[in-house]
Amino acid sequence: NGARIIDIGGESTRPGATFIKEGEELKRIIPALITVRKKFPKILISVDTYKWRVAKEAVDNGADIINDITALRYSPKMIDLVCRYKLGCILMHAKGTPRTMQKNPHYRRDVAEVILEFLEERIEFCIRHKVSKEQLMVDPGIGFGKTVEDNYKILNKLHIFKTLGLPLFLGVSRKSFLGKTLGIEVNKREAATISALVVCSLSGADILRVHN
Repeated sequence: NGARIIDIGGESTRPGATFIKEGEELKRIIPALITVRKKFPKILISVDTYKWRVAKEAVDNGADIINDITALRYSPKMIDLVCRYKLGCILMHAKGTPRTMQKNPHYRRDVAEVILEFLEERIEFCIRHKVSKEQLMVDPGIGFGKTVEDNYKILNKLHIFKTLGLPLFLGVSRKSFLGKTLGIEVNKREAATISALVVCSLSGADILRVHN
């Protein structure tokens, strides 16, 4: 239906989600990836994982982009994978882990400025390891260790992330800050999602990660 990238993930990273082992994640990701690659040979495929072994298997089966919620901090070898295979890479900000990130998240300074500094450091890390800026995208991590108010502050300051000179990647689809604002369950958030996506697009987002 017009998607330019298919993002395939096998481990939920919603608030409170539990960790799964690499073997289980591979069972969930690889068959789907092989099917998508066969049916859509020219589409870009991103794999949503922070585990090196899962990412390596995905790349061996046709993945083009690593979508790592830890911004390459969890698996030390991930940066080598990105560099060696010239992969696209999404660097995302997250405070804490999916299991803990929404337990009273707090920022002592402006949340958008904190995220900007984090992303700057991660970009510099990648460049030091011979990854080119053309391979990178940045994601402020809506809902990953942020309050409802934090998420709106980030959306109101999306322009500051454009100063990084990289494509801005955003995931707001069905997220809880929309549900909490409007008092609606996850399966009723399509209109809210579309409204948020329009705001993101008008504010400079280059890539919108959606469910449908």
